[in-house]
Amino acid sequence: MILHGNQRGNGKDLAIHLMTPENEVVEIHSMRGFVSNTLEGAFQESFAVSRATRCKQHLYSLSLSPPKSANVSALDFEKAVECAEKQLNLTGQTRVIVFHEKRGEDGELRKHAHAVWSRVQTSDMKAIPMSFDRKTLREVSRSLFVEHNWSMPEGLKDSRMRDIRNFSLAEWQKAKRVGKDPIAVYAIFQDSWAM
Repeated sequence: MILHGNQRGNGKDLAIHLMTPENEVVEIHSMRGFVSNTLEGAFQESFAVSRATRCKQHLYSLSLSPPKSANVSALDFEKAVECAEKQLNLTGQTRVIVFHEKRGEDGELRKHAHAVWSRVQTSDMKAIPMSFDRKTLREVSRSLFVEHNWSMPEGLKDSRMRDIRNFSLAEWQKAKRVGKDPIAVYAIFQDSWAM
């Protein structure tokens, strides 16, 4: 399972993104520690708590993408979220888990998940630092591939083997917003650079 996480503020935009009708199925699987029962309300609560600190990016958002061929249960997603939560030192923080189902390019319906935590600890009103979170998530991802006996991507086995043509999430979303095929755009730049 590929894990991608980042710190962020602006919970309203995140709530809109997570509830987008672009996905065929959107399910709020669980909410822990929030009074509100909506994503926007939960993230507003987190923002309100963060106002007592200097923390601008009060949320930590994690996306969990299983391999195409994998049939991952809700329990498997929960275990993966809990494993990442423990390794990122977010245990006990308020949390939301959202499931999405979306059709791939081959027409198959695929499930993925998102987890969002509040980074602010109410006990001491300090934000939990997210140092080296990419490295931590890479290790958790590797352990999930081994645990489920999934075929691990070469780039996950050894970062030197990753496909340099891969986009960052921001690059992919930008190309999608302007209505261009991200792979075709990348090929144009790659050809130009080669010349």
